[in-house]
Amino acid sequence: MKQLTEKESLLKLLIHKYMQERLIEVDAIKRSFIIENQDLERIKDKLGDARYQETLKKLRLDEENLARETELKISKAHAEEEADLRRELDKKQMQEQIEFREGMVKQQAALRISLFGEDSNADFDHDQKALEKYQALKLTEQDRRMRNIELQKKTLTN
Repeated sequence: MKQLTEKESLLKLLIHKYMQERLIEVDAIKRSFIIENQDLERIKDKLGDARYQETLKKLRLDEENLARETELKISKAHAEEEADLRRELDKKQMQEQIEFREGMVKQQAALRISLFGEDSNADFDHDQKALEKYQALKLTEQDRRMRNIELQKKTLTN
């Protein structure tokens, strides 16, 4: 449960970070184009109506293109950072699960030795094989998750 809470909080912070960045960048673009639009308004009489309309249209198109390009770059950076974060958290979670299982095997072996004596090595070997099988399963699961994260990352950035 602790792992899920940590993961959710880190992902929320990441989303918040990129939402703030997106707002700041888009606002800066809009402010820049407001200034350019005001400059265009000042020289409106010198340009003539047709040239003014053409320049105004181009200015608006440039603003929209720049805002869209900025949003795409921010979305791509967000997707990449989120994929990296998920990858690291998944690795950490898998390692914690393996360490927990190893601790359980050691505790069970110690308990078995204290209850039955030294001749319970056969059960310890069985537990060790089960632990190795669990580790292999977790590594396979981790590889699968990493591939899925990379696929999501590619899907989001395209």
